[in-house]
Amino acid sequence: MTRALPTLAVVVAALAPAAAWAEVGSWRAELGAIERAIEAGRYADALNEAGRVAAVAPVGDHHVQSALLTLRARALSDLGQLNEAADALDGALAQLVGTTDAEQVVAILVETGEVRWRQGQSVEARRAFDEAAAWNDAIAPGKRAPVLERARARLAAFQHRYDEARDRYGAAREACDSEADRALCETEADLGLAGVSLQRGDALSARRLFASALAEFSRRDVPRERAIALAGLAAAHRELGERELAAAHCDAALAIARATHHRPLLAQLQALRGQIALDEGDTAVATRFLDAALEQYRAMRSAPGIAASREILARLALRRGRRHEAAIHARAASAIYAELGDGDGIVSANALLAEIAASLGDTAREQEAVNAILAKRPAPRVRHDALVRASRLARDRGDLPGAVALLEDAGEALDQVPVWRLDARERDALSRERASTYDTLIDAILSEPAGDDTAEHALNASERGAARAFVDVLERARLRRESPRAAELLAELDEVDRADRRAAQAGAAPGDGALAALSDRRNRLEFALLGLAPRWLAPRGSEAERRIARAVSNVATGLRDDVVILKYHLAEPRSWLFAIDSGGISVFELPSREALARDVKAFDDAIAKPGASSRVVARLGGRLYDALIAPARARIGARTRLVVVPHRELRLLPFDALTMPTRGATRAERAVAARNRTPLYLIYRYTVSYAPSVAVVDDLHHEAERRARLARYPLVAFADPRYDERLASLPRLAASKGEVEMASASLHAGDAAGTLFLGAEASEDRLKKLDLSRYRVVHLAAHGFAPDRVGGDEQPALFLAPSGGEDGVLKLSEVLDLNLDADLVVLSACSSARGDLEPGDGLGALTHAFLYAGSSSVLATLWAVEDTHAARIMAGFYRELGEARPSAEALRDARLALLAGATGREERLVTRGIGGITDGTQEPTIARPARRAARSADPFFWASYVLVGESGDILR
Repeated sequence: MTRALPTLAVVVAALAPAAAWAEVGSWRAELGAIERAIEAGRYADALNEAGRVAAVAPVGDHHVQSALLTLRARALSDLGQLNEAADALDGALAQLVGTTDAEQVVAILVETGEVRWRQGQSVEARRAFDEAAAWNDAIAPGKRAPVLERARARLAAFQHRYDEARDRYGAAREACDSEADRALCETEADLGLAGVSLQRGDALSARRLFASALAEFSRRDVPRERAIALAGLAAAHRELGERELAAAHCDAALAIARATHHRPLLAQLQALRGQIALDEGDTAVATRFLDAALEQYRAMRSAPGIAASREILARLALRRGRRHEAAIHARAASAIYAELGDGDGIVSANALLAEIAASLGDTAREQEAVNAILAKRPAPRVRHDALVRASRLARDRGDLPGAVALLEDAGEALDQVPVWRLDARERDALSRERASTYDTLIDAILSEPAGDDTAEHALNASERGAARAFVDVLERARLRRESPRAAELLAELDEVDRADRRAAQAGAAPGDGALAALSDRRNRLEFALLGLAPRWLAPRGSEAERRIARAVSNVATGLRDDVVILKYHLAEPRSWLFAIDSGGISVFELPSREALARDVKAFDDAIAKPGASSRVVARLGGRLYDALIAPARARIGARTRLVVVPHRELRLLPFDALTMPTRGATRAERAVAARNRTPLYLIYRYTVSYAPSVAVVDDLHHEAERRARLARYPLVAFADPRYDERLASLPRLAASKGEVEMASASLHAGDAAGTLFLGAEASEDRLKKLDLSRYRVVHLAAHGFAPDRVGGDEQPALFLAPSGGEDGVLKLSEVLDLNLDADLVVLSACSSARGDLEPGDGLGALTHAFLYAGSSSVLATLWAVEDTHAARIMAGFYRELGEARPSAEALRDARLALLAGATGREERLVTRGIGGITDGTQEPTIARPARRAARSADPFFWASYVLVGESGDILR
């Protein structure tokens, strides 16, 4: 997607309705008639009427003569007669020599600057804007006439002070209270604000404002203004990827522009329509519109328009494979932008020149273009793209340290993108872009000659990526803008952005103390906006980066001797395994993400339903063992405690169910497998738990140490919730009542009131009102829901009983608000450990939300668990837990007991979960073996359970 046409904001601003003339006396009606003729696109009538009134108005009435010349200039500008328009504006200004009407002088000077700019006369344009600024400073600060505020806003927008322009248009809107036609006045301000929003990259706000303006102008039947609103709406739709709507609105605006002979708008719309066609891959239509636009701009001698058209024609030529022709157009555009002093244009043209040079294999010109972009200190996304390109060039010439440093800077650039201004689609795209940058960074680090800190450097980068991925999930789930506090935080974030730009313009280099302080402040504000505390999840800012590195170091040096952490990072074209033990960190190269994801899916498909073939399980599980465990087998040695930090698709994989080769297995391991009539599962040798990241283990360990000193009740449990008519079709979880009663007895919770909540009492309202910080273990046995992706409404959830105004659906965003201080949360429900993989990295699961809400560990499931077997495993788990066994060992023993006693066959199985939120018509979820009756030893029954977090047996 190319940038918005650089002429759009100028067109929108310059064609706003005329000023309310302050001192024109009895001639106001005649001036209003001329203005209405211009609005209707009747330019000949407007010019004729202006000439007639000028002839009869007193020559000495300078305000009337100035107003007539300004209106004449506006009509001529619409007709593309820019030289004549500039002359008329010079005359209008001359009429006001010696005047005290500073507001009218400012308005004329701003219009003069815009016309001169469109002519390509950048020196004259800047002179006009500078003089307008001087007059503006002379006006009393409290003076807030709408016309003056709009002129001030246009002045700020031209000078790329978009935040000030936005504030000025807001002030113009507020000043409309005193206007006779308040609705029209507000719409004029909104139209200008929409153009600024588009320039700032806030296409969502621009779309809303242009649509509102279009409705008002359509109601009033003002063709000229309606065409402007349609043009802006088309540009906003295009930026949002809504091509059909963009084309439709652009075509409608084109029809009006042609009918009214509005030449600048016609040229701008032809260029925009060409861009839309280019986006759609229709090069023939794109060529026709772009050639027409270039012809119009040349006829008007509009340098900015010519530059924009040449840039788009370059993209078209590149699309057609005519690379040398593309380079000619792009260089011409860059030269014009340089003459104009248009920094945004220079950046855009050089980004295109870099792309063309890369396609030609001309690395010298590519580097030259990248340097030109970075010299302009562009917007964060543009800076990121340039830094990634510069890193690739550095790597190609063998400068790996330089490539790594540039990628580190690229990651920091993306962290400057204001996510609160993006919609869900844009945030997802940003998340993918960020993940790709971390992938490239880690690969570059590990491509360097191995040094003492190479593995740790790459591991820290992977940890920062994981932390940021979780925050991305939270942004999608939690970001809300409606509250007054959110508005205050957004205003503070905007101020940080302005301060950042001022520091950059003052020559502050990356890594400068002032910029680092601004980055930390931005980080804190974003977390406050999300309603979160900047703990171990905070991925950016200098202090957060140091905290992650410190936590990783603490874990690496504090591991127990029998523990190995296996931290995975899946990427293309190769993945990585970091094996961490008390002796240090080792790195192993693994197959590509695509290859591993394919094997994980096949394995998941086989074991996530009952009745799987042992032969298939052994073959698929053995392939994954060879890919994921075998490379580090020598490093693992005799250690039997594994902590797995999975990544992306591996978050869906139950490592306990991987199958080991019989060669190298002990006699006891082979005997157990033979007795259970199963493959040689990993669970027979290792105790396995999971963690969201390495750094999290350190934080959770310290929290667990603090909690050990607290006096708390043993257990609170919610089970067998009673659903209303919306969820009445779900089967009762009858076995869950006995499950929590067994848990209560095992943990010696007694029968104290408030320990167990069953049926209608197992409600969301009660859970939220209860002081959960008083309990060591929180057990929730209910149906669950795990969507493919996390959004504002689509979130993982547990289904409790509705009551007290709560719907019973406990979403991920609501879990974050719970006040936990628990050693363990048990989610005995369907798929409670699953999260979206794209772009959330699998971190959008309830497990991670409960960890953040204040639990040291979470026991959850990867797929739908069967009710009876879930109760058996839970009974064994709590029995072991009651004997003070570490939770990871307790879970392993409970599952081994199920495997050892698995002699019966299961014909009909009721599972705890649904595929989505039901409307009350869905049938109960019944799992039936497809080929034969299932045995309880099938991985379906026991492998789904995963323990995530700190279980008390990882660090010393």
